[in-house]
Amino acid sequence: MIRSSQQLAITKRKRDEARALAAECDSDESNVYDEFAAELDVEIREYEAINAGYSKSFEVKEADDIGECLVKARIARHWTQAQLADALGIAEQQVQRYESDDYQRMSLWRVSEVFDALGYRIRGCVEPSQEEAGGITVDPSSMMARYQSSPESGTNSARSKTLVVGTT
Repeated sequence: MIRSSQQLAITKRKRDEARALAAECDSDESNVYDEFAAELDVEIREYEAINAGYSKSFEVKEADDIGECLVKARIARHWTQAQLADALGIAEQQVQRYESDDYQRMSLWRVSEVFDALGYRIRGCVEPSQEEAGGITVDPSSMMARYQSSPESGTNSARSKTLVVGTT
C-alpha cells in the first residue's frame, strides 16, 4: 500500500522500469514484468483515488484490515503523518512506527483515538467464524433484520450470535 506522495513517486518509477524491462525481454520474462507493473498500477490508482477524494469509506473484512483503513483515512483527510501526530499529541516517528506495521501493536483505545482524530468511525458487526457457526454463513444485516422483527426482539435471545457494533 502506498502511504505518501513520496512513495507514490517511487512506485510510479518502479512501474515504469518494469514496463521498460518487459519491452526488452522475451515473452516469459516480459509477462512477469507486465504483471508486476499491473500490480503497481492498482496500488497507484487506489492511492490516487483516495487522495482525490473518490474513496472515503473503507471496508473492514477482518481485524487485520483496521490498520490499513487508518492509513487510508489519513490519506483521505490529506494529512501527513506529522499532522496526525500533532492531533494525537505524539511524535511523528511514533505514527511512522504505527503505520509501518499497520497498527498491529496498538491498543484498542489508541486505535479508537486515531479514528476520532481523523474524524472517522468504525461500524460493523462481530459474527462467529464459519466453524463456530457450524459452517453456516449468514449476511449479518439480514440476520439482524430478522432478529429485530421477531416477537422476542425486546429480549436478549440466545439464538442470535451477531452483535452490531458502532462508534461515533
